[in-house]
Amino acid sequence: MFAMSARPSIRPSVSLRLALAAVIAFQVCPAEARRLKPSEVDASVLALSAANREFALDLYGRFANQSGNFFYSPHSISTALAMTLAGAGGKTAAEMADVLHLDQGDVHEAFARLSGALTSPVESGVEFSIANRLWGQEGVSWNQAFVEVCKEDYGAALGQVDFAKDPEKARQEINDWCAKETKDRIQDLLGPGTVDGLTRLVLANAMYFKGAWKEQFTEARTRDEAFFLAGGEEITTPLMAAGEVFGYFEEDEFSALEMGYDGSGLSMVVLLPKDRDGLPKLESRLDGALLDRVFHGLEHESVDVTFPRFRIESEFGLAGTLSSMGMPSAFSDSADFSGMSDRPLSIGTVVHKAFIDVDEKGTEAAAATAIALRELSAPMEWKQFVADHPFAFLIRDKGTGSILFMGRMADPRG
Repeated sequence: MFAMSARPSIRPSVSLRLALAAVIAFQVCPAEARRLKPSEVDASVLALSAANREFALDLYGRFANQSGNFFYSPHSISTALAMTLAGAGGKTAAEMADVLHLDQGDVHEAFARLSGALTSPVESGVEFSIANRLWGQEGVSWNQAFVEVCKEDYGAALGQVDFAKDPEKARQEINDWCAKETKDRIQDLLGPGTVDGLTRLVLANAMYFKGAWKEQFTEARTRDEAFFLAGGEEITTPLMAAGEVFGYFEEDEFSALEMGYDGSGLSMVVLLPKDRDGLPKLESRLDGALLDRVFHGLEHESVDVTFPRFRIESEFGLAGTLSSMGMPSAFSDSADFSGMSDRPLSIGTVVHKAFIDVDEKGTEAAAATAIALRELSAPMEWKQFVADHPFAFLIRDKGTGSILFMGRMADPRG
């Protein structure tokens, strides 16, 4: 078992059922988005992107077990976990790194470079922001190396709150920050009871995206038409239409469409099974190799597109999911977050909310993740009281001190 340093590296190996009948993922290529040549892209950024994609697919596999729509930001979740990893050690760090597909080294600087590439100014049409923040318990001494990594590599300043005396006020402050950073799209990230008097630290990530289609749909062509749900049920919903040149890929069982956002290297990629009930089978095949084949196989084609308007809001509690994915130590009494503080801490809550709205003009999306660490309470020393012999007893009025009844129990048989 390795001991995780404050700056783990990434494993360089490269090893989405969203909305109604499509699988959608935002794909960001630093080279294309920032007009760089592939040789100019930092290798650590490409490796980190590959690791993050593996984590994204792992999460998708977990979420796909539920029915209906879902939407999430793997980048938001991995960023919040990476900040937490900066303060982890021993088995806890090893498990977290494995779930995130990371190894030892300078992963935090790679996150900084990736974030810089993603949020660099683009020509027009797209808003994209990433914000990180820490809230720590007043009076707790935090490891300076951990605080500096979060500030320097994630832009996450440490604010002081009093979880112990007023957890509700602290919760509201965190929720207000999140709402502001997502233009009010993510409200009440931390629900009632998610932080309490034992909470000592909350790490949060917030992301906001708004992009206009490079090739927009014409609203006059939108029609209420049939849409077929899983199992064959038919409903009527607004379907947008466009005939333009898009990125297109096709195999026997599915086709893929790439729709770009104006003035950027960002795009939406849709994976559509040819069989109306073919999504579960496609999801079972979804891995890094399939995505590589799609991304490299996309070609400019004239495509007549019919696509639904949709809006999804999702919320996930991720503690159980992440634990089952291979990092149970972080949530246990044996958690090692000694890189944060000398206080015994473990992760108590991981929450994620995400929002997406797609229409003829483009896409608006937001997501936020919060990780709350609690102080482990000291083991209680249990006193022993074994009433297996005669005893005296009384019944009193606590307010006045009056003894209302009094007696002795010498034989429980009466």
